[in-house]
Amino acid sequence: MLNWVTFRDEIISVVDKPCDGNCWFKGDGAKLLISNISNIGWISIMNETKTNNFELVIETDHAVLLDYDMRDNKLYWTNPLRDQILSFDFNDTKNIMVIAENIDSIGIAVDWIHKHLYWTDQDLRQIAVSTLDGQMRRTLITKDVGKPRAIVVEPNSGYIYWTDWGKNPRIEKCGLDGTMREIIVQNDMEWPNGITVDFDEERLYWVEARLDYIASVDYDGGNRRTVYQSSSNFHPLGITMFGDTIYWTDWITDSVNKMNKYGSSEPVAVFSNLREPMGVQIIHESRQPLSKNKCGTDNGGCSDFCLPSPITNNGRQYSCVCRDNFTLSYDEMSCVAPEAIETSRKPSTTARRTPTVTIAESKRTGSFEKEVLLKLKTVKENQKESLILLRELINEQDGGKVLDKTITNKTDLLTANNQDRN
Repeated sequence: MLNWVTFRDEIISVVDKPCDGNCWFKGDGAKLLISNISNIGWISIMNETKTNNFELVIETDHAVLLDYDMRDNKLYWTNPLRDQILSFDFNDTKNIMVIAENIDSIGIAVDWIHKHLYWTDQDLRQIAVSTLDGQMRRTLITKDVGKPRAIVVEPNSGYIYWTDWGKNPRIEKCGLDGTMREIIVQNDMEWPNGITVDFDEERLYWVEARLDYIASVDYDGGNRRTVYQSSSNFHPLGITMFGDTIYWTDWITDSVNKMNKYGSSEPVAVFSNLREPMGVQIIHESRQPLSKNKCGTDNGGCSDFCLPSPITNNGRQYSCVCRDNFTLSYDEMSCVAPEAIETSRKPSTTARRTPTVTIAESKRTGSFEKEVLLKLKTVKENQKESLILLRELINEQDGGKVLDKTITNKTDLLTANNQDRN
């Protein structure tokens, strides 16, 4: 039976089934979770067929890449058509949540140990992290980001890995806290798409949509191997694996395919006649192995994010990181709002307040506000320069019209602009 859930102007149907917390994989072993342009569903790995084994989970428009938290029984996916990241709780089939809005996200990855959500944003050219409910967000990487695509988390090693097919196509990695950034693959790449982790052999597998191959490297980018080189049209997007088998989606054949991860077999279609297959994930305990939570049970004492670090800092294997527009206090654990920064810092004769505008939290954020946000990041010295910059941007947005209002601070300026545009 299907329950129909209305979410704004979108109608989503969800499968109404009881769930005991393990229903994703209980009974018939691993499941292959597939997203396409019109729905999300799964098939059983133990009973693969090409036609009649697809079980509908959600009907939704334009779901692209996806991930899940098996122990919390929640599904997450990106919808770049609506500029959203959404989640679905299998324990409550009426609960569809918007985790993030006003983003151009393709890739998404769940840290199932430390309970964070990572994603790529092609429009803002950044890598970001949030709590699983989306209530706090932190922009991790902004410098030298081209066109980031898929992203994957390896909580045990403390790294995230992502593909980028901008002007310099590559695969990069950094710590879960955004530190220790490094390019690990950049040769023979044009359109690197989906990426997945082989936890057993500590390797990464990815699909290349322009050069028509599947390849793998170790976590540091060494020992590169070509698993499959297509001799015909081949446009893969998502990739995952289970045991010694890799699975991927292909837009050309509208299918999900599989083959041995060592390249010792030919590709076989697992499921055909899909409508633009996008993301693919394996649902099984082995795909989310348990490891030590480096933040412990008290979030590491951090007031905002406790993000594991690849290196030990002051005896800790994590960093306390603040949500966007907040600043880490002198105790290196608590975060303070912009207006409280001056009083929370250690005394300093040279300290200056960095102007900030909380735009990412606004549900009305569009390209104009994003432009403001990006340009304000370059302003580091004085409040007056920020106001001049904002005035120029608003005058450009309003076709050269000069604002009549007297604006005394950056928040009022943005508010006035929004009112004039409505």
